Amino acid sequence: MGAVVTQVRVLSTKAVVLTGVALLVIGVGLAIWFVLAYGGHDNQLEAIKTAGTFVVGGGGAAALYLTARRQRSNEMALQQKELDQQQADRTYTLQERVAAATEAESQQRRITESYGAALEQLGSDKPAVRLGSLYALERLAQDNPAQRQMIVNVICAYLRMAPETPSPQENEVRRTAQRFLGAHLRPAEPGQFWAGIELDLSEAVLDSFDLRACEVGTATFHGTEFLGSTSFEYCRFTGTAHFDNASFQGVADFHAAGFAGEASFIDTEFGYTTFRQARFAVVRFTRATFRADVRFSNAEFTVSAAFNRAVFHQGASLVSAVFADPPDLTRALARGTVDGEWPRGWRTAPLDETDKVPEGGDPSQWRRLVRQD
Repeated sequence: MGAVVTQVRVLSTKAVVLTGVALLVIGVGLAIWFVLAYGGHDNQLEAIKTAGTFVVGGGGAAALYLTARRQRSNEMALQQKELDQQQADRTYTLQERVAAATEAESQQRRITESYGAALEQLGSDKPAVRLGSLYALERLAQDNPAQRQMIVNVICAYLRMAPETPSPQENEVRRTAQRFLGAHLRPAEPGQFWAGIELDLSEAVLDSFDLRACEVGTATFHGTEFLGSTSFEYCRFTGTAHFDNASFQGVADFHAAGFAGEASFIDTEFGYTTFRQARFAVVRFTRATFRADVRFSNAEFTVSAAFNRAVFHQGASLVSAVFADPPDLTRALARGTVDGEWPRGWRTAPLDETDKVPEGGDPSQWRRLVRQD
């Protein structure tokens, strides 16, 4: 609560009149006293003048007092007005905060209701209803940045679930979900870009997945099956990227992709794949299988690269890659390749009794990677 200024007591008309009469009586009394005290005609005039002077002086003092009192009263009134204004400002600010809190609560309630309705529709057995739910979730995320990661998690969870009854309509719903992810992860579209998004599509089946020129935080594709052509061209992974046990059934394009954190492709299966001009920090291709040609032309490995026990069915084109530290190709296997494919310090050699070629492979066509002496 604001402070209250103590008000000056108002002088009544009666008090002013009585003060004036008192001054007049005192003046007359002084004049009589001086006349009686000094006697004589001349002395009487001087006595009257002296008494008059006292009366005038007293009246002036009274007037000065009243002026000072009026000034103090005005100052106190102004101060009280300022205090009242401050109190009014505080009250208005409080009302604004209450209104903002009420509006925020109302907005949160609307978001919750919309989110709940969309989730319910996403579980519908009708593809058209599920498709409408995805559009509703996208709009909700676009309008409410704080909800974006949660809604992306819901979309990823939907893609991770195998469809109960595969159909062309369900495929369209899933392709739409994939397109939503790609459309909102491209920094080149400022009004549509959702920054800092993390993806978990482990065990999902993704058809023609396209994250070209996107930016993703942590990305998890553990055990994911990629059908058709997959593109991560110019994609930037700002966190860790895990593709362990994933399989690429078609072409996989990682051209000029950037991996700022650790990238892991352990036990991953590739078809035709390009990592041309890709940039890695720490990367592991341990036990990865490249069933078709793979290109690492002008790729850059800034920290470390492990290809130990990897299997190359065709060319690898690692010779033009740039390594900050020598890569590890210990016990990697290669079929029908020449030594010009491999990084400096590595060559192929005949298999030994501990090497196991892929099932159904002809051992005479396979060689193992060893360090050059």
